[in-house]
Amino acid sequence: MKEEPIVPRRSYEMQVKLPHAALPPKKTKRGDYSLLLRGDNFVWSIIIQANTREEATRVAANKYNSIRKTLKSNFPNLELKVGNLVTVDDRYNEVVFADGNFRCCDWKNKFLDEHTVDRLIADSCGKLRRPTGKNKSIIPSVEWNHNSKQNKYIAPCRLKKTDINNLWYDEKLKNYVARIYYRKQITVGQKQRVVHDVRKESRTIKGRKLFAKGVIIERTLGKRIQDRKYKEVRFKAKNLPEARDKMNELAIQLKEKYNNVSIQSKTN
Repeated sequence: MKEEPIVPRRSYEMQVKLPHAALPPKKTKRGDYSLLLRGDNFVWSIIIQANTREEATRVAANKYNSIRKTLKSNFPNLELKVGNLVTVDDRYNEVVFADGNFRCCDWKNKFLDEHTVDRLIADSCGKLRRPTGKNKSIIPSVEWNHNSKQNKYIAPCRLKKTDINNLWYDEKLKNYVARIYYRKQITVGQKQRVVHDVRKESRTIKGRKLFAKGVIIERTLGKRIQDRKYKEVRFKAKNLPEARDKMNELAIQLKEKYNNVSIQSKTN
């Protein structure tokens, strides 16, 4: 029987970012660390042997857990979060953006260096971004760039329409949701004129007078110089009249706030 060829294991570099220079841990069971200067930061570096990057990141997580005590003793004020400190290079280009199939928290896509993060954001055409820090339990290298309106999405079945325009009641959270328009749309140069009014034409058939329907209008599109903008606000109120008064107060505050910002930006 022919022996299967042995596939050589790949080499990956694991780096632990440091706030300042410090001697690396002494010889450990998991290998030797080296103190290096990469860019403007000092790092502890070690080479990991693995078949894939997914395997390498799992090994890197175990190595990091074995040196946590050393990091804590050398840097007492350092926040020991593996997502902020550890990076594993992608020298074999295994991390690839695929729209719809890319998962930020997969082991293969963890602990990315700056170069790989920039490449992913460019390949995704802005669909990915650097972590904003809102997710405190998990710190991925990249995250999906969701729209703020999608993050604040409210299921329509939860909202009950009231007698006041742009005001709903959330039956689950027991509060009101108001959509406040603080800037109106302005369009200039739009014109329209009646070219031919068919309604004025009539004809008689067998003693009956028939009127035609329809108007031919010629429209000239204008230029929109200002978009309409709104903001959805949640607040609590005892009854509907109180909610209406609060909605009017918020509308006045928002209009004053954004009108002052627009005036200041124009003057600057």
